[in-house]
Amino acid sequence: MIIVEHGAGTDPAANSYADLESLLFHGSYYGFPIPDRVDDQIDYLRRACAAMDRMQWKGRQTSTVQPLAWPRREIVIHGEFLRRTHIPYGIRHGQVMLAIEMYALDKGLTIREPTHGYDGKKLIPLSRSTPSVNLGPPLWAPSRTQFADYLVMRGLRIVK
Repeated sequence: MIIVEHGAGTDPAANSYADLESLLFHGSYYGFPIPDRVDDQIDYLRRACAAMDRMQWKGRQTSTVQPLAWPRREIVIHGEFLRRTHIPYGIRHGQVMLAIEMYALDKGLTIREPTHGYDGKKLIPLSRSTPSVNLGPPLWAPSRTQFADYLVMRGLRIVK
């Protein structure tokens, strides 16, 4: 069973940032490979969440008793502090993409960036941004892109 963390950080049973519907949407709309069985879908989402909790995130957990790495405090993105009760878009959708990437790796599949979405009736062209709006990574971007703003990045250092 998936128990979604919505930002309070107080549910000791929370085991995911994303719900099963988000994984199903990515599979049907973008054509990404996902497991057929619901139990396997849940397992991949939970595995992705566990892998995320081992990552080095910016900031600190909001509570010492919260079961997951998020929510966090002391996170500044584009000069603004994130609310302590906010699970960012990139964390939720990054978990879905990480679950898809893990499944594809296990099955020996290659994930290609989609050019179209499918709403059940027609193909819809996808673009990363428009001239008037330049948003964060789109829903179909790889997990590492979704997580980039929130991770402690290890850069190159000059050694003397």
